[in-house]
This record gives sequence, structure tokens and C-alpha cells, in this order.
Amino acid sequence: MYLHGEFIDSKVIIQNNRFVRCSAKDAGAIILTTALSGKQSSLQIIDNWFISCCGSYYGAILLTQLGKKNISLNNNIFQDNERIRQSSNYGCDVSVIYTQFLMPNANWEQYCKSALQGSKSNKPQSVNYIHYQPDEDIYGFFNLRSISGNCWDSQYQSWSDYSECVCTAQGHPNYCTCPTNEPTYTQEQCQFDKLLVCFGYSEPTGGRKCSSDNYPSYCLCPLNNDNVSYTQTQCEHEKEIANTPIQ
Repeated sequence: MYLHGEFIDSKVIIQNNRFVRCSAKDAGAIILTTALSGKQSSLQIIDNWFISCCGSYYGAILLTQLGKKNISLNNNIFQDNERIRQSSNYGCDVSVIYTQFLMPNANWEQYCKSALQGSKSNKPQSVNYIHYQPDEDIYGFFNLRSISGNCWDSQYQSWSDYSECVCTAQGHPNYCTCPTNEPTYTQEQCQFDKLLVCFGYSEPTGGRKCSSDNYPSYCLCPLNNDNVSYTQTQCEHEKEIANTPIQ
């Protein structure tokens, strides 16, 4: 779907559709290079499914030149979309490109996140925003909520990610919720994983977990030897040596 031109005091609504295996040169399913002008103009792309859509340079949706209008991309589901000619698949669901208005850097990512509230994906860092400015461009990527409800793996997380995701062995930020019925990832292990790591020897109390760099007497060793990079046995041995008085 390709929309181009200028819409004055118009409402564009794309709702309750399934875009499956859509492919095009730039973006797979929807390309809007449309100027929305007038106080009543708005764009709504809501309650749709985008499945296995791909573009050469962008993913399922590309939006440009919209100006600061009433824009909503709420409650969409994105699944298995791709950017074919990019080194990473980041931005595979939505790319938003603006050149028409100024907004402080701190607000730009949040503006795009608000427009995508309620949307979900099965790919990390799937939204790309670019704001071209005369002095310095603003750009970045961010996560939508995961379709599964699980937290994204640790390497894809950021401080601004969504709360109340379900912890996994690969992703367990301190705000996540431990699973209640997952035999391969127990609540005990989850609660331990969420602990902060000891960062020195000046902490007066426990409640932090040891690391291979810091293992004071009060830190907590791993619960088992499952993580071969730093096992319970290694931790306890290092603590014993470190805390043995020199004769």
C-alpha cells in the first residue's frame, strides 16, 4: 500500500487488516510519504497484523513527511518481518522519518513509543526512528512489547523498556516478573538472577551476588554450577581463599 501527496484536514484509517508476505523495494506492507496538514488531520494504523513482510531498506511500515500530527499505530501485531539489505534486522517492523518539526532529543523516542502503544512484535529493536535536523540528526531503535510476554534477551534491553514482562534465563531485568510455572527456570533462580552484582568491598550488607571480579565474604554465590562461566564451586573457592587470613 503506497500513499503519496498532501492530505488537508483528512483522516486516514487503516484498521483490522492482515498483511502477509508483503514485499516491496523500500518497505513491505505500507509506505506513506504523505503530508498531513490542517488541524483535523490524523493517521491511524491500528489493530492490524503484519506477518513476514519485508523491504530492501525498511521493514513492514515506512512513514515519512507526516509532520507533528495525531498519529496512532496502536495495537498492531508484528511477526517475522525483515529488512533484507541491512546488516542487522533492527527496525524490521516500523521506520518513522521526520524532517518537518523540531522536538527536543529527550522527547523524540517517547513520542514514537506513544504512537505505538499496545503494539507487539517477536523481533527485538524493531522500530527505527530518524529525525533529520539542520545541525544533528536524531535516530535510534527501540523494542515493542514481545508477543510472548517474555522480556527481551539481555543484549537487546534498554533502561526504557517495558515493565511487567516475564523473566527468562536470557533476559531478567530487575523490573521483570518471575515465572510461576516454568520447570526449566525456577523462581529461586530467577530471584537470584535479578540481584545486583557486587561492585566493590565497601558494601556493609549482603543482598548482592558475587562476580568473578568481586567476591567479598557477604556476597551470594550462584545457586549451582549450571553457568560454566562462573560456577558455585568456583565462587565458593575464591571466597574461601580471599577471606583466609594470611599467616
